[in-house]
Amino acid sequence: MTITLRPAGPADALLIADHRDAMFAEDKIHAATIRQASAMYRDWLAGALATDAYMGWLAEESDQVIGSIGLWLIPWPHHPKHPGTNLRGYVTNMWVDAAHRRKGAGRLLVEAATAEAKARGVTWMMLHATEAGRPLYESMGWRAGNEMVLKLG
Repeated sequence: MTITLRPAGPADALLIADHRDAMFAEDKIHAATIRQASAMYRDWLAGALATDAYMGWLAEESDQVIGSIGLWLIPWPHHPKHPGTNLRGYVTNMWVDAAHRRKGAGRLLVEAATAEAKARGVTWMMLHATEAGRPLYESMGWRAGNEMVLKLG
């Protein structure tokens, strides 16, 4: 079967949020924590998809949505890694249905987000990969970084 991509719009927010919830569940995040974040995220995503700061794509096979990805353009101070632009591209919500993995949908989705970032002049992209997703990203030239986080509150 052929995998096709289409842009996501505000009407796709609930579907994308469901994919995001599934991604977090696969990453072993507690269901109650996912539900708490998801309730607020769904409202945010519908609004974000209506702006130019967040774009999404859906992968379809036989008119069935099998995956999704988002690209969030984040205002960022000019930096030596991207001195010519004040944006970073953040890949988010990358998910492909388990029955359709390793058939090219994930690669197509990442390529779509990357092409859009390039078209908008973005020269630095980032993402947080799950262990399952890391091999795909590495095969596409992504490198692990040394980002650290501090949880407050």
